Amino acid sequence: MLGGVKNKTRKVFSRLINVLPFQKNSISPNYCELIVTEKCFFRCKMCNMWKRTHENQPTLIQWKKFLDSFKKTIELPYKISICGGETLTYPHLSSLIKYAKNLGFDISITTNAFLLNKKLADKLYKAGLREYVISLDSLDETTHDSIRGKKGSYKKIMEAIEILSKYRETSINLISVIMSLNVKELVKLIDWTNNNTNINSINFNAITEPLCSNSGEKWFKDSSYAYLWPESSKTKESIEKIIKLKEKENKIGNSIAQLRTFIDYYNQPLKFVKDGKCHMGNSVSINSEGFIFLCHYFGAIGNIKKDQFEEIWRSKKSQIIRKKILECKKNCKMLINCNFEE
Repeated sequence: MLGGVKNKTRKVFSRLINVLPFQKNSISPNYCELIVTEKCFFRCKMCNMWKRTHENQPTLIQWKKFLDSFKKTIELPYKISICGGETLTYPHLSSLIKYAKNLGFDISITTNAFLLNKKLADKLYKAGLREYVISLDSLDETTHDSIRGKKGSYKKIMEAIEILSKYRETSINLISVIMSLNVKELVKLIDWTNNNTNINSINFNAITEPLCSNSGEKWFKDSSYAYLWPESSKTKESIEKIIKLKEKENKIGNSIAQLRTFIDYYNQPLKFVKDGKCHMGNSVSINSEGFIFLCHYFGAIGNIKKDQFEEIWRSKKSQIIRKKILECKKNCKMLINCNFEE
């Protein structure tokens, strides 16, 4: 009888542990991105996500429940990045942003800006959106449109910047991928950004394995993508110029440490760029079907459609994946770009 009482006590205690709020000394997510859709009408040369024809998306209610649960694992202020695919194609974007803002989160969205107009900008502003990250790879219209696989995309970006500049407290940020097709134009892009009072910052990403290509670590030797890989010496020269500009007062968002890491990566792409272990065990990425990843190489830890985030975040499965991540030596998109850590 006494043993039965003990067992019941253990079960109650176990359930209690799963609903207790996070302690300050617990591991908390240091990065969170919501990939609300993988649908896209662009044909970017470094991404095959547009080839996906089907996705079983979470409902808006399920996204909201995730945010409720996620909030229990972090301390505010906290920024969540909403991205795609093309983010502006997601039909519930304004509702999701409004809900997240009401919970106290800061929100940024990444977009190609092609669909942005005054009506949509008004709607997103009223929902609480104050930060845009817009993809711009070149000031040469032909080059940018070619990279993004959509004629007219450059003009749409310039129109979007003009539209967004009318909204108070709205931060307009640019993101550019460093590749063979634009490596010589980066400094020009920085100069233009510095002289444009509407632009808050410009950030650079190193080109990594094209999304949804399954081409592996040696993707840059694949005949389908090798042309995107820039010559190491030219890339080093360009990035060193960026570093010199960064040392002065300007709008470059990357840290000098990250820019130097880019040089090492382009010189030896298969050599692990970190001196220590991978830190992706503290990151959260949720794809357009609701699967939750610490790292996309090691499988999902759960799905927001059925799991409470605060429970799976500290689950045994998550712990096992974190241990694997610590031993990983791959230079992935998250490690080098999105969630870079010195």
